[in-house]
Amino acid sequence: MYWYEIEKIKFFQGMYLERSTIIFPHYQYHEEIFKRQKDGTRTPAYQIEFQRMQHPKQFHEGLMNAWASYQKERELTVKR
Repeated sequence: MYWYEIEKIKFFQGMYLERSTIIFPHYQYHEEIFKRQKDGTRTPAYQIEFQRMQHPKQFHEGLMNAWASYQKERELTVKR
């Protein structure tokens, strides 16, 4: 998935120890993403589970920082 295809990124915490980062693609790119996927599944969001990572907090913070800088850059480009 490319940055321009993402609508939002959120942190999710379930009832127990479930924690994950959820990436929501913009609706207009669902078809393009589906064509690129090899398993052929359609989904409205992509979940990255923390329990499958070695350093999940650092991953989420890094992803959110990169997302914020991308959004700022995109806003500057649009204003020009």
